[in-house]
Amino acid sequence: MRKEIIIAIVAGIGVGLIIAFGIWRTNSAISVNTPLKPKTNAVTNTTTGLTLITPNDNQVVAESEIEITGATNPNSIVVVSTQNDNYVMQANKDGSFTTNASLKAGINQILITSFNQENQKTSKLINVIYSSSFFSEQELTSTVGDSTESGEILRQKVQEKLKQISNSPTAFIGTITDKQESTLQLDTFVFDTTSQNANNIAQVAITDQTEFVGLKNEIQFGDLAIGDFVTAMGYVTNGNKVLEAKRIVVSTPPILLAVKVNIGQISAIVGKKATLTTPTETLKIVFGKKWIGPEITELAQNATVLAISADDESQENVVLLIQLTSEIK
Repeated sequence: MRKEIIIAIVAGIGVGLIIAFGIWRTNSAISVNTPLKPKTNAVTNTTTGLTLITPNDNQVVAESEIEITGATNPNSIVVVSTQNDNYVMQANKDGSFTTNASLKAGINQILITSFNQENQKTSKLINVIYSSSFFSEQELTSTVGDSTESGEILRQKVQEKLKQISNSPTAFIGTITDKQESTLQLDTFVFDTTSQNANNIAQVAITDQTEFVGLKNEIQFGDLAIGDFVTAMGYVTNGNKVLEAKRIVVSTPPILLAVKVNIGQISAIVGKKATLTTPTETLKIVFGKKWIGPEITELAQNATVLAISADDESQENVVLLIQLTSEIK
């Protein structure tokens, strides 16, 4: 009886091993013959992306020129547009880009646009406030160095100090909707008309050190009135989103940056008018008296171009700059 039990156990183990071996062979065959699925996180050329590293939106700076740096898709075409200039470049192989832009006194709207290899675009609109008066002479010169250092070393330290202090100040821009003894409430101005953040309310704290500047001269806190358009510059502390104002400037609302930046193919040219076909729309562009770029006769049909334009008084889309994308480096 014991012998029969032992035989049965051995037989059961043998059958189990045979079944296990068969399962192993089947799985091996599937692994060899079944192709691997492609990874779902592979990066494709159709992906668009744009990250701005510097400057910050609504940053207050002390210099009339600012460095703009960011990251986008590798080898993308990048355009930086201000009220007065357009800067065109190609991103590096790692997607990084940098350029310097000139600023005017006060509010500067800056539009950064990136185009990937399929000419799909991504844009970011920011504000930079240039105000040399915001920074005191002590702030600009403190910890710079002593007078025995060479002019070049002092200049470098001044530049480093300017960059350091320019990273912190920010501005709240908008119309005064409420005024208390030591605070202002602003309805912040919407620079991007496509933004869903309209009617944002911002709080500004007033201190004994706050300076006030009117349209023509210095004013006092008591001169501010509900409905005034102001740029309040200072520091947001303690994460409470309240700006402790160091300087408040009364002005008229800025004219919105209305530049249009597109890449597309020229599908037709008739006289001084052309049709530009982009990945998302078909545009009519008009060549006025003056623009930057090649003459109309130098533009071939079906050529791919970068076109920067803006509406004139008659609502025609007038070319400011046009450039063959093949020549952008």
